Amino acid sequence: MEFIKQVIIGVHTYVLAHKLIVKHRLWWYIIAPGIINCLLFILGFSWFSSMATDWAAIFTLYIKNLAPWATWLHTGLLAWLIAFLIKVGFIIFYLSVYKYLILVLMAPLLALLSERVEFIITGHTTDFNFQQFIADVLRGILLALRNFCIEMLLLALLFICSFIPLLQLFSPVLAFYISSYYYGFSMLDYSNERRKYTIARSIAFTRLQKGVAFGNGAIFYLLLIVPYVGWVIAPAYAVTAATIARLQIAKD
Repeated sequence: MEFIKQVIIGVHTYVLAHKLIVKHRLWWYIIAPGIINCLLFILGFSWFSSMATDWAAIFTLYIKNLAPWATWLHTGLLAWLIAFLIKVGFIIFYLSVYKYLILVLMAPLLALLSERVEFIITGHTTDFNFQQFIADVLRGILLALRNFCIEMLLLALLFICSFIPLLQLFSPVLAFYISSYYYGFSMLDYSNERRKYTIARSIAFTRLQKGVAFGNGAIFYLLLIVPYVGWVIAPAYAVTAATIARLQIAKD
């Protein structure tokens, strides 16, 4: 029940984020990250989609050569299903990798937006310190690498399980949950970083608020499905919603 309440917070804060962005005219924070995001998404998605198609064809041909008696695999329903699962796996992998590209390339802009949102709501400001900025960048890279390794391991296990008849039904749902959770984790961490949370403390905090992280990340994930408009607004809306949610769930 607590998890559901957290998910509702993670989702509903997107509505609040939209109202705040419109009211305070934060369009520059939308446009700048949005253009970068859109270009990254289009180029990366095209490349990964092409790679997925090639791998699906190679895998199907390999099965045909390995078992000549099973040539029906090449044109049958099973062949289509295998190709489909390979493509889905590549797309999920790309979305996961892409998220960390965003964290590295757009971190300064998204961190600035998160700080701006918190100032609008609370009036609290954070003094700039170059040494602290470098420390935060290194911390962010370490956390991103840690999350990337864990997420890739989990998705790889799910990808293997997707070839097992019964488990393949649940694999896409679990993959969506894992990717959404780490999306939300990344967006919440901008606020945690500003509060000088260590990596361990940020991990512990997000585990307690995993429903909020999932809710935020799920909407971000779904926005990426909407061509162009979704790609442009997704990063800024996600970090704005996460900042609002962070202020709602903990007063520190």
